[in-house]
Amino acid sequence: MNYNQMVQLERRKRKTKFIPPIMMLTAGLITSVICFVAGYELLKSMLILFFSMLIFAIMGTIIKSIVDHFRTEMDYSDFFDEDGEIVEK
Repeated sequence: MNYNQMVQLERRKRKTKFIPPIMMLTAGLITSVICFVAGYELLKSMLILFFSMLIFAIMGTIIKSIVDHFRTEMDYSDFFDEDGEIVEK
């Protein structure tokens, strides 16, 4: 793997870096609003908030790894020669 390929791989990973925190914070916001509107006690709402954010952080990490896996691009340079002709193997 040359330097350009490594740079491209890092760029693709940076695009999905924010999926887990965005999912976790969105779930935390929604959970906080629901707990506030429903009138839960502070300790009970904090436990619910903690576990919901933990679950969504794990889900976000799993989704990020799946997206990173499918975003890998195949190197087609092995199928072409110097003149741009298709090489049969």
